[in-house]
Amino acid sequence: MNKKFTVKHIVAIGIGAAVFFILKRFVTIPTGVPNTDIATAYPFLALLGVVYWPVVAVFAGFIGHALGDLTTYGAWWAW
Repeated sequence: MNKKFTVKHIVAIGIGAAVFFILKRFVTIPTGVPNTDIATAYPFLALLGVVYWPVVAVFAGFIGHALGDLTTYGAWWAW
């Protein structure tokens, strides 16, 4: 399949990165285990990849994760 980036994909990356950042930073489900929670941002990336294109989800996840790392305690690349 020959897909090319369109304006729709670029906008989806920007909006997806912003939503991923908000979900990663502020919306988590706490568990009973100390310092452990369930992240809601990663299922959003899966949905973004299915709806648009997996490459869109990769870029949105990278940008959103980088923003999340830089706005918390320090840049700690989890991958």
